[in-house]
Amino acid sequence: MNTAPRAFATKGIHEKSLEILQTVLASKTNPKILVASAWSGNFEKNLVETLNVSAEDITPLDINGETYMYEATKPNFILADLNNILPFQDESFDLIICIETIEHISYTQQLLREFSRITKKWGHVFITSPNCESFASRLFF
Repeated sequence: MNTAPRAFATKGIHEKSLEILQTVLASKTNPKILVASAWSGNFEKNLVETLNVSAEDITPLDINGETYMYEATKPNFILADLNNILPFQDESFDLIICIETIEHISYTQQLLREFSRITKKWGHVFITSPNCESFASRLFF
């Protein structure tokens, strides 16, 4: 049985995101990172292996802990719903990463307020969302 983390995001989105985040992370030392909607842990694995981010500095968060498979960051895993108040102190993270998730959130304005609250001053919030208006998206969504 293959237990490797699977990516469920749009093809190429992880690679492009890592390329952009490499620039963001270049000026940070031991950044505290929240991966909101971590799913399987595939993106966290890429952060550690590709950008040399310490697994201890990554906090994966997802509504379903059963799908999370990346052992290096599993001890930091937080089970939470992005539609609710997030269980973190103010200004906890240097970087919040939310890849292809925000379109599934019922209360997007509340989530953005929460991201703002838990991001450190001069921190970054990185959000991607598929183009739901494209022809290909209309076929599959």
